[in-house]
Amino acid sequence: MNPKPFKRHFVLPCLLCLGILMPVAAWAKPKDRKPAAVVSDYVEAARTALEQNDPMAALTAVEQYFPLASDTAAERAEMATTLKWALLAGGRLNEDFLAYGTVPEMGLMLPISFPADDRIAKPYSCLTMACGLYVPALSTMICTTDRNGLDLFSARLLTEICLKTGRLSLARRYIAYLPKAEQSDRYRKLMQGHQALWAWDSLPYHLTPEPHTTDAWVDRFYPLDSAEKAAFDLNPAQARCLLDYYTLLQLLHKRLDRLPRIVEAYRDLGASRLPTYVQEALLLSMNYLNGGISKGELLQWREGDLRIEPDVIARFEQWFFDFNHWRNGADNWPEIRQNYEGSYVFYFIWDGIAF
Repeated sequence: MNPKPFKRHFVLPCLLCLGILMPVAAWAKPKDRKPAAVVSDYVEAARTALEQNDPMAALTAVEQYFPLASDTAAERAEMATTLKWALLAGGRLNEDFLAYGTVPEMGLMLPISFPADDRIAKPYSCLTMACGLYVPALSTMICTTDRNGLDLFSARLLTEICLKTGRLSLARRYIAYLPKAEQSDRYRKLMQGHQALWAWDSLPYHLTPEPHTTDAWVDRFYPLDSAEKAAFDLNPAQARCLLDYYTLLQLLHKRLDRLPRIVEAYRDLGASRLPTYVQEALLLSMNYLNGGISKGELLQWREGDLRIEPDVIARFEQWFFDFNHWRNGADNWPEIRQNYEGSYVFYFIWDGIAF
């Protein structure tokens, strides 16, 4: 028997089958692909990162959100508040904040009023708690949960606030909502706590003497050694966040006369370097490049272990060169804006000036 005809007849149906199956497989492939992320995915990712106390993940999600953001004002405000928290908690507030000036909801940080919309309540409370400012966080979360009920994350936030501020009877209410595995540790902290001696502890949540913005709270509790500040048990991370927030307030208001006090505060906290915005503000205050201080003196300048870094000086010199070039008629404004818009020098010189 000649095997060749058999092989030909056998191979042809196989090829036909493959020819039919290959397009089917090709068409099936896209169905297995994960669909492109949508705006709601980034919103959910930012909320999850907030609840997991992951500022870098929150920052990534919000950065992906805003180029695709919808016109939902409450949602945009929520994401902007989450972005502020991520920058503050991640130690980037005085490094990157001005780079987000194109996001209107950022509002240059100031002022942050007690949020009227419930979506903003959680990121706002995390923002204020990062600085150890528990009272505005407590007011916000109680009002929100009174309207919408408790969820697990809100119960954890409220438990922490009540324990930190000595509202022990109120803390019991929220500890009871937590999973059994978490309750014993919280009850132990409760037994170790002391009732707060706050004048408004047993009064309504919003009192007229209370500041109405986060900025006012920061100015109230930093750097004054008030009785209210003494009631807080700030850990090093909270102390740094409070200083970073206070520093940004002074810089945005262009209060360069506060810089010596700010530098001293960073040294007292054991900072290894000054934030970039502070270094740029110091160059402006020293009137560098206008006869105020020589480059040799500047390179030797020290405040304890803190200094103005060579790359910051070099960037400042390049900005001054480009600025003079533009002032003398060069058409380099787009390059100036692109290269320096996120810097404190650009904000200090051109804030409020329309071109």
